[in-house]
Amino acid sequence: MTWQIQRYKPALEKYWNELNAQSLNGNFLFDRLFMDYHCDRFADHSVFIFRNSLPIALFPANQKNDCVFSHEGLSYGGFVWLEKINTQNAFEMYFFLEKYFYENGIYKILYKKMPFFYQKSNSRKNTQSLEEIMFWYKKNPLISRRLGAAIPLEKIRLEGTRIFQKRRLRQWKKAVQHGLLFSKSLDYQSFWEQILVPNLEQRAQLKPTHTVAEIERLAKRFPANIKLFVAQQNSELLAGTVIFENRQIAHAQYIASSEKGKKMGALDLIFGKLITSQYLDFQYFSLGTSDDKKGINWGIWEWKESWGAELAYYDTYEISLSTS
Repeated sequence: MTWQIQRYKPALEKYWNELNAQSLNGNFLFDRLFMDYHCDRFADHSVFIFRNSLPIALFPANQKNDCVFSHEGLSYGGFVWLEKINTQNAFEMYFFLEKYFYENGIYKILYKKMPFFYQKSNSRKNTQSLEEIMFWYKKNPLISRRLGAAIPLEKIRLEGTRIFQKRRLRQWKKAVQHGLLFSKSLDYQSFWEQILVPNLEQRAQLKPTHTVAEIERLAKRFPANIKLFVAQQNSELLAGTVIFENRQIAHAQYIASSEKGKKMGALDLIFGKLITSQYLDFQYFSLGTSDDKKGINWGIWEWKESWGAELAYYDTYEISLSTS
């Protein structure tokens, strides 16, 4: 059995995207039209991995000095598996990848493991277990664990709104009573300028990861994957969320409400509609992480739990490379 690694280059964009689309756990974040929107900030060092001349995996990555990140510009990275492989083959591939990077002047890999729910259900056990075995065997330390939350939508299909805390339903009802309307929107600029940016600046002195120009460009490139949903009263924008759709996973990338919207239950209207209707047939509804450098934001975490969300880790492992 022979292994080969080929570094990605722009001429291979179509081939990369085709393999990502066919993979067991790839998604549109690994599409080059998404990854390369910030190519001026991250020096790409993604690779194709071949077994006996056939593609077996992709590895989205960027390089900074003598360190490779998978991926620094994305919420997660790691291997994009093109088919199921057994443990021995996975180990051989893993060691070959380490050898490749070491021979190219890389001495460390920071591996941002994909949360479990992004894997296809019929491959989740195989691909997740392989990563865990490899990290355990190599004694790769877990250096970061972020607290994520995701709602298993099968529970909603079986139990309905009974899994929501009662105040979520009260706030949802309040929004309806105030005449708030839920809709899909293309007006990213108004949401950014009127709601999201002021909210982040006031609450955490932060800016959105994407500028409004970037999110508009990405939404045009991926109209089936990036969507904005809002709540309005008499055409006044009160709250909104940007959803990233990855196969059967809906992820709330941005969530924000005005002060008036908070009092009227605007976000409860939006998320009630999304969870019980818009994405009811999906597998999971991801609400993202609830921590930062200061620690866990228990208020945000409790809000996510009140919708029936369960724990989902975003783990980062450090892989030190050597000739041994």
